[in-house]
Amino acid sequence: WDSDAHPTLSLAGEWKFYWNQQLSPTTYDTTKRGEASSAPVPGNWSKLAEPGSRNELLPQHGIATYALDIIFNENSWNNLSLNLNEVGSSYRLFVINAGQTTQVLQSGTVGQSLQTSQPFIKRQSLPLSAPTNNTLTLLVQVSNFSHGFSGFIKAPELGIAEVIKAQNSMNTLWNFLCLGALLILCISQFAS
Repeated sequence: WDSDAHPTLSLAGEWKFYWNQQLSPTTYDTTKRGEASSAPVPGNWSKLAEPGSRNELLPQHGIATYALDIIFNENSWNNLSLNLNEVGSSYRLFVINAGQTTQVLQSGTVGQSLQTSQPFIKRQSLPLSAPTNNTLTLLVQVSNFSHGFSGFIKAPELGIAEVIKAQNSMNTLWNFLCLGALLILCISQFAS
């Protein structure tokens, strides 16, 4: 990845996928690393075949854990941020760095059922600390009991912190401009 030519890198692709499991970072690191299937990111998990079945698809609602190992070369680490786009419908992100784990982002409440989950979809960014051994693992617990899309709606991005921040500011500005235009249209319709 040439960060000078391309200041952001999409983390789209095949991620490790653990259906019907909310793996803790400790459980993932010690026992589950090799037991994964894979899922496309971005992608709706209801389009995936249920593990152990012939062609039966996963249900729209449920829980899952996604994991991705990111390996950096020594020259590529320079003021990076992670931009986590929309995930349906709640998530908890952990970053594992040389066995040390931090829960760094959360959107909504990840739960085992409709009663214990609280959906909330939002875009968030996170400055990343330099990895101890040039490897970071992203572990994302996802629960969806209310949304029409399960899993990553958009792929996360890794990039230079200033560029990620500028992109998020532009997205926010664009959203407010669209909302303002819609508000003006509504007022003009009521006025006429």
